[in-house]
Amino acid sequence: MKLKFISSIFLSFLIGLYIAFHMTLFSGITPFLDTILLVIVVLLLVWNLVLIFKQQDKPLKFIQLSILVFVILIAFYFAKMELESLA
Repeated sequence: MKLKFISSIFLSFLIGLYIAFHMTLFSGITPFLDTILLVIVVLLLVWNLVLIFKQQDKPLKFIQLSILVFVILIAFYFAKMELESLA
């Protein structure tokens, strides 16, 4: 149970980092590699959601979903700030 919880949080942070750095750090890569990275991140997101929804403990499920949503929102905010600083 703890391993699933920790891996879910780790995957949430990986997804958030990809979203935050997609427009800035990964903007110079080829479209082929960009597509591969996008597919990998979507697979990680699906895997993370499966880990979350297979959780039996309702409070842990809520905590994991909250962390996932919070990390994604923070990542979009940082991506927006980076794009504004480039303009």
